[in-house]
Amino acid sequence: MLAGRKVRGVRVAVIAIAAAVLGGLVLPGASADPDSTIADVQSRVDELHHEAEQASERFNTIKARLGDAHDELRAARDDVEAQSRQTERLRVQVERLVLAQVDGGGVSTTSQLLLSDDPDEFISSMVAMQSYSDQTADLLVSYENSRAELSLRAERAEEQLADIAAAREQLAREQAEIDKKAAAAEDLLAELEAAAA
Repeated sequence: MLAGRKVRGVRVAVIAIAAAVLGGLVLPGASADPDSTIADVQSRVDELHHEAEQASERFNTIKARLGDAHDELRAARDDVEAQSRQTERLRVQVERLVLAQVDGGGVSTTSQLLLSDDPDEFISSMVAMQSYSDQTADLLVSYENSRAELSLRAERAEEQLADIAAAREQLAREQAEIDKKAAAAEDLLAELEAAAA
């Protein structure tokens, strides 16, 4: 970037010197455009260089934003991967829980109480089972929350991809603008040099 600015600075200096030299050698009516003076052409070249420099600054800003967007995308993908692993662990736990309930089911709680040798022991085991059921409910809620979070994180990653694509398009537009302005300035300079010859 610094080399590009040095080249622009040298070009501006060459243009200024050429304008000063040509100011003494070329009559205003002798330029390619009869209504343009060397000062007008120099002013237009300076304006085009300024516009190209502004486009270059926008280009650099967008390029920095693009770098940030890539970093955010990497973080979003890492989040999705971690959340996916967490969701899978919870899914396995829920699956085991469902299988355990299917294997142990069949007799109603009332029937078990009536058939129990020790009703107090049965009630104690029912309290333990209630605690287990609460843990089961918590596990199911955690699983559903994890799935929802995974969906949100995947959506965020998709948004980051869209932002990156938009930034790349903007970069291309700014680069085209820089090239257009620089070419116009070079054309004017060539026209000025041809008129001086």
